[in-house]
Amino acid sequence: MGMKQHSKKHLVLILNMAIVLGTLFHPLSVYAKELEWDFEYVGKEQEFIVPYSGIYQFEAAGAQGGNATNAGGKGGKVTASVKLKKGEKVVITVGGQGGYNGGGAGTVSNGGGATDVRLAGNQLSDRIVVAGGGGGANAGYGGGEGGVANPGTSEPGIGASSSEGAGGGGGYYGGISGTQRVVEHVHDGNAETGGNCYSPIYHKHSGSTAGGGCYTVPVYHNHSDECYEEGYWCEWGAPYLAGGTPQAWVANCGCGATSVSSHASGCSTGKHKYNRGELQCEKSESATIDSYSLGCGKKTNTVIGYNLECDKTYDEYVVTQASGGSNWYDSSICTNGKSETGIQEGNGMCRVKVLSMYNLFYNSTACQSVYYGESKVKKIYFNGTLIYKE
Repeated sequence: MGMKQHSKKHLVLILNMAIVLGTLFHPLSVYAKELEWDFEYVGKEQEFIVPYSGIYQFEAAGAQGGNATNAGGKGGKVTASVKLKKGEKVVITVGGQGGYNGGGAGTVSNGGGATDVRLAGNQLSDRIVVAGGGGGANAGYGGGEGGVANPGTSEPGIGASSSEGAGGGGGYYGGISGTQRVVEHVHDGNAETGGNCYSPIYHKHSGSTAGGGCYTVPVYHNHSDECYEEGYWCEWGAPYLAGGTPQAWVANCGCGATSVSSHASGCSTGKHKYNRGELQCEKSESATIDSYSLGCGKKTNTVIGYNLECDKTYDEYVVTQASGGSNWYDSSICTNGKSETGIQEGNGMCRVKVLSMYNLFYNSTACQSVYYGESKVKKIYFNGTLIYKE
């Protein structure tokens, strides 16, 4: 009596007869099976035993992060469909705003817990759907949204805790924590050996040849020719030639005389030989300093000490945002997956819906118009015989 052996008219007649029989002996309400289940936060794992073989949709939302001066980040949401068999056990864990199921602990607020669906066990590795919780809030920031793709940490399932702020949200990967603290600035270097906040002081040749600074070697006065007035001096001129050979040197002297010396004796003879005249100088050759010369063994790039140079002369307030955990679904077994960020306020939730069933029996009574939403059941049997098939 399959659909291929009967006309549409005959099928409608048979189905209508089945409906009438079912209405006479079994009110329709008997066959209106429950097709939707809601799971709220209870602080522990919850079991869902699959009542019918078919396609089920899981709509999971992570918990919002804890509130502080600002609001905690809203939890993420994941919707995905999974083919399940009757009798299979599904473990559903709904996250709490106080941090249950992976929310990181904080001194100001906790991260929101993740909501996840686990199949064939209750370990992290059994998760097939995960909705991330939002990050906790602190005085500087609201919590980051749950469901982000990259929460900033690689910790599976658990948000980072903070001893100085807000916890990260739980998720497939947990979120990072947010800090809220005062950092005391410390000048931990010193002026001799340097260190943090101290900059080097380089040696400088800061003096000059006129005196002082690194030019510390005195240049004492020297009685040079400038200190002598004209006296008896001679300037030797051209040689006196005899037969082309120099025989004597002729000197024109400052006193007006002319001195002649033999070629052999050179300039060492004669009445008026060269001298510097009379000393005319008020400076002492041994005590008077004319200038200074560089008497320093250090180069200009030599470090001679350290100076305090630091922009921070006060304590610093540091505050960072806690991020939410990430969403995820196992694409190898889930279909029609959808991930959304920043959706859920308060505690998390999980809704289970039947999208379609296989081999649907209604106590030997079949009804063609069995829908859930816009999805019709795949097969309908009447008295054990398949009478409708999509």
